[in-house]
Amino acid sequence: MAASRFDRFLPWAGVLAGVCFAFEGYLETGPDTPDDPARLAWLTSHQGIGVVIAVASALLALFVLFFAGAVRRSLTAHGTHRSGYASVAFGGMVALAAGSSADAAVQLGTLDAAAKGHADVVVTLAFLSEFSWVPWVVASAAMFLGLGIGAIATGALPRWLAVVTTALGVMCLMGPVGVVVFLVSPVWFVITGVTLARRAEPSAALAAAGGQTDRKATLA
Repeated sequence: MAASRFDRFLPWAGVLAGVCFAFEGYLETGPDTPDDPARLAWLTSHQGIGVVIAVASALLALFVLFFAGAVRRSLTAHGTHRSGYASVAFGGMVALAAGSSADAAVQLGTLDAAAKGHADVVVTLAFLSEFSWVPWVVASAAMFLGLGIGAIATGALPRWLAVVTTALGVMCLMGPVGVVVFLVSPVWFVITGVTLARRAEPSAALAAAGGQTDRKATLA
């Protein structure tokens, strides 16, 4: 059975997730210290950038959920006995999407508070946002390790990419080293999305050819 347009879109959602991840992670250049008085002024004068960051976070959550479908399908393509890897990776991606959605809500709340001059609320939300890396680390570690180890076992990804993915999962658990993972995650999403999309094309072509053969046999 040929893959539907929806199925063909799923891997490309990873590419879109990578683009949104880059917007979310690289646009904000304001003061990092939560109680820095300059933070309120920066947020007030950069409302447009703040909204773009929030929208990017929300879209990242959406595209990660779609991409999770492609990852799960790829890992289970070699049999149900591989479903453990798929479950861990899928669960990590769902958690990552939930965290990104929460980041979008906090960002919009912070912008609204800044626009209305509620400095105390801005500080409170800033302290909350400062520790948003905790759910990100947990979710990313599960995603990278589940997909990386699973891909090594199943061949769902090229071996070099599977090894890199596993290494990123380990780095998530190594404290400050996790910053490197955050910085390269957009590139990883794009590369992995393109790889899964290209690997799905031959499978879809073979499935379509098989279906045509079966129909000819039935008619004969």
